[in-house]
Amino acid sequence: MYKLTTYTELEIGHRLLTSYAMKCQHIHGHRYEVEITVAANKLNEDNMVVDFKKLKEIVKKVLDDKWDHGFALNEKDPLVPALSQDIHTERLHIIDQNPTLEWMVKYWYTELNKAFIEEKLDINSVKEFLTVQKEGNRKVERKV
Repeated sequence: MYKLTTYTELEIGHRLLTSYAMKCQHIHGHRYEVEITVAANKLNEDNMVVDFKKLKEIVKKVLDDKWDHGFALNEKDPLVPALSQDIHTERLHIIDQNPTLEWMVKYWYTELNKAFIEEKLDINSVKEFLTVQKEGNRKVERKV
C-alpha cells in the first residue's frame, strides 16, 4: 500500500452548548492542524498515488476555502439568528449538534472522502490536532 500525506492549518471559532458549566460555552477559537492521508494499492500511470498538487487542491476546496477563519455553532444556539444576518455567512456553519473536535473530524472525513472518490482515491485517515498552548494538545483521528 502506498500513502501520501498532506497537512493544513485552520483557524476556526465556535462555542458549545453543554449540560454543565465550562469555558467552551463562551465564544472562542482554535488553531486546528489537520493531517490527511490518501492511499492506493498501486501507483498510477505516472508512478504516483496522486499528483501532490491535485491532493492539495482537493484539501483547499473542501477544508481551507470553507472552514479557515470560519465559525461553527449548534443550530440551537441563541446566537444563530444574529450571526445569520451577517453579510459574510459563507463560512458560518450551523450544525445540528455541538461543533466539537470529534464532530469536525467525522464531518471533514466524510466530505474529503466524497471528493477523493471522484478522483478514485481512498482516504486512509484524517487526523486533527487541536492546539491548546496552556493545556497541551488534543488529537482525534478517524481512520479506515
